[in-house]
Amino acid sequence: MRMGAAAVPLFVSCWVGVSAFVPGRSQIVVPALARPCAAVSVLNGAACVPALESLPFGPTKRSLPVEPEPPVPAVPVPAVPAVPVPAVPVPAAPPRPAAPVVPLAPAVPVPAVPPRPPAPAVPPPAPLAPVLPPRPAAPVVPDAPAVPDAPAVPDVPAVPDVPAVPDVPVLPERMLGEIAQGLELTKDWFVEARLQIAAHCIGAATRAAEIAEAHAKSRVQFGRAIREFQAIDFMLADMAVDIMAAKSTLYRVAWEIDAGIDRKSVHARASAVKLLSSEMAGRVLDRALQVLGGRGYMRASPVERLYRDVRVDRIWEGTSEIQRVIIGAQIAKRGIGVYAGWPGQTV
Repeated sequence: MRMGAAAVPLFVSCWVGVSAFVPGRSQIVVPALARPCAAVSVLNGAACVPALESLPFGPTKRSLPVEPEPPVPAVPVPAVPAVPVPAVPVPAAPPRPAAPVVPLAPAVPVPAVPPRPPAPAVPPPAPLAPVLPPRPAAPVVPDAPAVPDAPAVPDVPAVPDVPAVPDVPVLPERMLGEIAQGLELTKDWFVEARLQIAAHCIGAATRAAEIAEAHAKSRVQFGRAIREFQAIDFMLADMAVDIMAAKSTLYRVAWEIDAGIDRKSVHARASAVKLLSSEMAGRVLDRALQVLGGRGYMRASPVERLYRDVRVDRIWEGTSEIQRVIIGAQIAKRGIGVYAGWPGQTV
């Protein structure tokens, strides 16, 4: 096949590789392919494939001569002339003047201190005259006469066991309550017992408030009675309100008992009266002791005795915690109206 002069030949060899020639480039060798390939010639953008038999295959690499590249002309570089640097003169520093000599101060004579004269002798103090006369000797007390021994107590004879009497009849008018109702009878007795404790607490609180008020009027500090200080006035006001509330509640429940309302309602309210009065007495006694100060803590003060007496009222006949349990159970069973209702109302 005939190729034009402008064509760039490309020969592919199946055994030794592919040699490509590009004008103005170095020769490039590509590794051999796995199977025979055709030679492709590019002529004016057209491709033609000659017969494989006409290509010069062989065991050696075949290539075409590479046209030499034109030499690159050398560009002359002009020499840079040296620039002279003038030397800068550095003036020398003037010498430092010597420090002037300071003369020493003249010595100051120190006068000698004369010796201190000895202290005059102090005569011993005269013996003090006794202020109190000597205590007379205690009289000799004769021994008390011996107390004769008490006569021996004769042995008490043993009391014989009372034989059990089965099937003893008890008349109806001799029975306390009904059969198997002993606990209900005890609960019924708690009503009057708890009201009695409430009355005791109200009386002790009233007495303590009266003593505190009298002391506040007579005790003078900073030019006026302590009753005129607001802190004392507030404590007296709180005591009066607590006593009034507890006393009104006690009178209400006592009136309901006399009016004969439901006994179970009275029992529920008696627990509230006992709780309110015993807690109130503790608060009032504490404030009264605070008004009296240290004097109220002394054994000579009635407030000290009342403070010890009312403390047990929160314990016996049902502690304050037991009263709260009863009140909570009554509210759950009967509703809040058992305590918040009007006097005489049965819930």
